[in-house]
Amino acid sequence: MSNIVYPSRLRLRGVSAGNLGPILKNGQLVPKSLISEGCTEQEIRSGMKIPDSEKILEQWRPTNPRSFALALTLVIGWDEDIGSDYFEVHVIANQIRDQINLNRRAVIFVEEFHWPSLKQSLLNILDKCEGKTWKESVRALRKRFEWEYDGMAAYESWLK
Repeated sequence: MSNIVYPSRLRLRGVSAGNLGPILKNGQLVPKSLISEGCTEQEIRSGMKIPDSEKILEQWRPTNPRSFALALTLVIGWDEDIGSDYFEVHVIANQIRDQINLNRRAVIFVEEFHWPSLKQSLLNILDKCEGKTWKESVRALRKRFEWEYDGMAAYESWLK
């Protein structure tokens, strides 16, 4: 049985992004990199098609692609299960890494913002984190990302 290769069971079902700043280090603000997301109530009522977050990331261009800091929330699920969990990671340009004071394990440093490359990197991480069960996968994902249930006693004991 151990020689059977299963198709990938972890799925990146969605992603949303927001500006990480302002974060201070050495008295300076991190450059802002706002992603325009969301619509007014009037636009929604008018039947306007609302783009999904991934489409927004495909189209978004920071003012300086080598100077940005984002918080990404990844919606990750298992196979065809209905449920998904949220995992967070910060994506920061190498050019400003010394300006940011982060005490987090979930950080990815990149040279510049390029969504297709970043998405492929995230999918590669998912491939490496895949376990035989959802629980094994969550254990591995927590080494790379911050899980929505981190620190909750009931879930910490579930993972043991």
